[in-house]
Amino acid sequence: MKILILLEDGYEDLEFYYPYLRMQEEGFEVDVAAPKKGRKTGKNGTAYDVKLEVKDLNPSDYSGVFIPGGYAPDKLRRYEEINKIVREVYKNGGIIGSICHGPHVLISSGIVKGVTMTSFYSIKDDVINAGAKWVDKAVVVDKRIVTSRAPADLPKLLPALIKELKKINKEVNAQNNLPEFELVDEEGRKVTSNDLKGKWTVLYFFPKANTPGCTREAKDFSENMGFFRKKGINIIGVSPDSPEALTNFKKKHNLKVKFISDKEKELARKLGAIKQGNKINRSTFIINPDEKIIKSWKNVRVKGHVDAVKKEIGKLM
Repeated sequence: MKILILLEDGYEDLEFYYPYLRMQEEGFEVDVAAPKKGRKTGKNGTAYDVKLEVKDLNPSDYSGVFIPGGYAPDKLRRYEEINKIVREVYKNGGIIGSICHGPHVLISSGIVKGVTMTSFYSIKDDVINAGAKWVDKAVVVDKRIVTSRAPADLPKLLPALIKELKKINKEVNAQNNLPEFELVDEEGRKVTSNDLKGKWTVLYFFPKANTPGCTREAKDFSENMGFFRKKGINIIGVSPDSPEALTNFKKKHNLKVKFISDKEKELARKLGAIKQGNKINRSTFIINPDEKIIKSWKNVRVKGHVDAVKKEIGKLM
């Protein structure tokens, strides 16, 4: 499980380092990112060298986001890429945690309406005006949002935050079996879930053949086919396109990917690769030989995605 901490100059030192170290101690992988990478200095003089920029991150890689307080949240909220990644991780079912002035970012991300939460008392009115219910408690958990007031609350905040993160991790693990399906490939041949048994498979969903993003993604997988074949991994692209359209797509761009037609979006629906409006949510799943889904990405950004898949496979094999 990977967690993202958002940082800027003026962060409350303890509110960053305590969660940063405690979540790693719990076994989570923790990334620290900012609008611009570089040295970030806390209110009390500690410094952290941020090596990741938020614009380069994929929200689907993260199960949660944490925002320390201090002066930093008022700076972070000014960047749309910050608000967007918080919003998308939350939309994907992730946990959002914040403390002190951290809710400023949640407010700008548009995710607090109807949520019961807390914060440093000076921004109580900001929280209420954003449509949330403010309470004066050490820690509040509501609708996958975990909030706290000040550094003294950290010993109560972290157990609650970790509990919520582990809860969604259990939910994911409980639903990690590849569902049964029977579809056809680009040549009209029947393909079933049993055909994937005993093999490593990367199953990726895309909205429509021959559109720019879908073409780029298919080309990226094709250009890296040597790596996947060497590892013994099947690459299968799934879309609502007809077998004929997928055949033409494959020939036109000289693609090496095997394609499956999910015309009724049956498999996409079973795997949660559907978004509002019954459209395909660009998603990728790594499936092991026992037909277990061991890694998934939702709301995939094409740029750099295949490299992320390769990196994950490198960890697994």
